[in-house]
Amino acid sequence: MSANLIHPGLGRKLILTSWLGIILPYLFLVFPIPLIISFNLLDSIPAPYFIFSLIILSPIISFGIPVLSSFLPESLDLWFTNTKKIILFLWGIGVLFSWFSIGSIAIYLMDSKYKNYSLLPEDEFIVNHSCLTAYAHGSILAQDPSRNAFDLSIVDLREGDPYPSTAEMFKPFKLDAYGYPPPFLLYPKLLMLITDNYLSLRAMFSGISMLIAIFTAFILAKTLKGNHEKRLFIFTPLLISSPAIAITLQVGNFHLAAISISLLVWAYLEQNKNTISGTLLSIATLSKISPGILGIIFLVQKKYKAVLFTIISAIIICGITYLVFGGKVWSDFIFYHMPNVQTGRALSFLAETDQSIEFNIAPFGIPFKLSALGILNIGWEEAKLAGNIFTLFLIIITIFAGFRKGSPQFRLAIWTSILMFASLRSPYAAAFVMLTISFL
Repeated sequence: MSANLIHPGLGRKLILTSWLGIILPYLFLVFPIPLIISFNLLDSIPAPYFIFSLIILSPIISFGIPVLSSFLPESLDLWFTNTKKIILFLWGIGVLFSWFSIGSIAIYLMDSKYKNYSLLPEDEFIVNHSCLTAYAHGSILAQDPSRNAFDLSIVDLREGDPYPSTAEMFKPFKLDAYGYPPPFLLYPKLLMLITDNYLSLRAMFSGISMLIAIFTAFILAKTLKGNHEKRLFIFTPLLISSPAIAITLQVGNFHLAAISISLLVWAYLEQNKNTISGTLLSIATLSKISPGILGIIFLVQKKYKAVLFTIISAIIICGITYLVFGGKVWSDFIFYHMPNVQTGRALSFLAETDQSIEFNIAPFGIPFKLSALGILNIGWEEAKLAGNIFTLFLIIITIFAGFRKGSPQFRLAIWTSILMFASLRSPYAAAFVMLTISFL
């Protein structure tokens, strides 16, 4: 065994510490915190003490088990040795801030009564919003042939309206309407086999999302190698606490996981692991739709094996969805939901309030902004036109992107940019879609 394996330097230990301070709270949100919630032990185990104790454990583990940091690149030791002390000090302050920021959200995810630890605690909409309500409720409805997972009556719910009998478990969080493709319902269905306690489900979902994002950053670093690998290890703990990522974790939106999986598609494509790459693209596409644009790059670059496995995996996933939920959810999606999306009926919330109009950064929302400002009296038809024009633009730039050459870092930047533009193709794109920039 080499001396390097046994005696990693201070730089690697500090970097591992910075990563563990992020990983540990969210690892415990996956397990065992859901058990603590389900057995009503939160009063005996205060969330702030529990989460910050996990963060404090990170240097103990890193320095107490040096073999863990020995697997990080040696260049991190040189970085620590050769970097000015003021830079190291500022980096350390940044890590502490990141720990506090992301740890505070973990506290709120563990115990929702600690609203003061949430992001923007004075904003009732952010505090009480949980996108996961749509995913879990959609899964519940899809299992009942007499119900519709895409029921528009949920879109029409107003503050103070009674919840459907199938949604009482989600209080006090606002109930969102489900609008993703049927295969995505497999994910909440799987989690709900583990627990039917929504607060446990909420903690677990965001914990998994964070761990997927961290794993993606690790794989990207190993794929890029050299200085770019070193930079990703150094800056990931800082970037992971950006407001866009933080709010995505708090509200339990799938976007962080979808972007992370889509970036893994790139990493495994770079490593010529076309089977894994194609399978992951099918998962991302059948969940979020927008990553499907990356299939154009597969075709342009003649990655036919990746294309083949994307198709095969998609068929298998759709088949499993049919076996689990039956055919009605597909019928509801194709003949009920999609027509209502086309007419705007399923998206009526986009133009109902100034807040909805303001928060939507998608091109689809531009006509509503112009109308709200009194500049032009335009609406749904123009919004559809704006969306179609942007789709054509997206296809064209994706084709050109497929032909671009350059370093792995350049190719990753191109891939990430296409992902960001694809996220804006949705009729409603909240500001957190900009989190993709964090990976640039």
